[in-house]
Amino acid sequence: MFGVSAGVDSLVWVSFVACILDLGLGSWLFLHTLKTGRLISIGLSTITLLMPVTSLVSLMKTNEPYGVYYIVVYVIFILIFGTVIIIHIIQFKKQVNVPKWNKVVLSTIPLGLLITYLSFLFGFS
Repeated sequence: MFGVSAGVDSLVWVSFVACILDLGLGSWLFLHTLKTGRLISIGLSTITLLMPVTSLVSLMKTNEPYGVYYIVVYVIFILIFGTVIIIHIIQFKKQVNVPKWNKVVLSTIPLGLLITYLSFLFGFS
């Protein structure tokens, strides 16, 4: 998980950014363009799953004293994002009619969080 100089591995960074984009972009697109939003959410959730799955596999090979705690944390992440992927695949062709007011309210919060995160990340605040 950590690189040569104890820096964060690129897989962790990619998984983290995919998780943020899934919250900010995937959920917003899911409300406005259903199939595109579901496809993007499935793709970003799959990318997000890369880090917990690879970390869980490498953790199972070692005998760390705190390994059980990390295993529980990684399994929780795998269950959450796995459930999101499975639900999107099962209901891919179903149409959802969400009222416009709900679309505006439900898409404003994740989009606002994404903009806030990106502004702090790139130092625009």
